[in-house]
Amino acid sequence: MRNFLRFLLLFFRFWVYNCLEVIMMPVDEIKRLFSINLKRIMLENGKTQSDIVKDLNYRWGTVSDVYNLGGNYAWNM
Repeated sequence: MRNFLRFLLLFFRFWVYNCLEVIMMPVDEIKRLFSINLKRIMLENGKTQSDIVKDLNYRWGTVSDVYNLGGNYAWNM
């Protein structure tokens, strides 16, 4: 039981730290990291922007903006 509580405490500290790190991160940095991760995941799975548009029923412009670090997608502040 004690090890489990220790694990929960460490997990909570890690979670809070990561949440604070993201909250304090500039929006442009979040967009950049999201775009990098999107490209990596698409490459790993052999997907194209067209596949994303078809599979998720998103508009082409939205997918293109996110992929190319455009500023017109939902979380633009």
